[in-house]
Amino acid sequence: MQVNDAAAHTGSRDELVAGCAQALVDAFANYNAEFRAITQRARQRFEDRDWRGSQKDAVERIGLYNRYVDGTVEVMRHRLGEDVRERAIWSAIKRRFAEIIDPLPDNEFTKTFFSSVTRRTFGTVGVDAAVEFIALDLDPLASVHSHVETKQYANRGSPDRDRIDMSDEDEVRNWTKSLGVSKEELQRAVQAAGDRAEQVRAWLGNRSR
Repeated sequence: MQVNDAAAHTGSRDELVAGCAQALVDAFANYNAEFRAITQRARQRFEDRDWRGSQKDAVERIGLYNRYVDGTVEVMRHRLGEDVRERAIWSAIKRRFAEIIDPLPDNEFTKTFFSSVTRRTFGTVGVDAAVEFIALDLDPLASVHSHVETKQYANRGSPDRDRIDMSDEDEVRNWTKSLGVSKEELQRAVQAAGDRAEQVRAWLGNRSR
């Protein structure tokens, strides 16, 4: 793991805040790069039938986030020293951090990383909006300024319950089991009575008399 662990800043408080904020941004960038590198190995692992390597990568991906969070907590302890749990300085770091990542696309996960570091630093129980990003700060569409096309669909009931779709193999399998008929018998029933389940049931019932 590569986390910027420079010596504690001895300059002004503003410089210290800026340096800590940038170190947090850099830590997340390094985490993200390593996560992508592991993920990109998946195709080659599959083509080589390297199942053991795939399992190893999966375990590594799972532990990677916590490893980076823990490492970054230590970096902040080193930089801030006795002030590592001073909420006022963390509030200032949070503001500077938000300014740095504002131009970045999809920066919500970056905010989550920051909050993970502060929650682990303070042992937060509940929510502390002064030193972490809360739900109101996380808007995944905040950076989207162009028109987003949307579609609306009317709810016409459950297709699995009201209608029988013969083109859906899973649905056909469920209906043949539910009605106690073969696929061919179900097909004939739908052709004769239509695709509404109640009509198919009635048609099959009449046939069995």
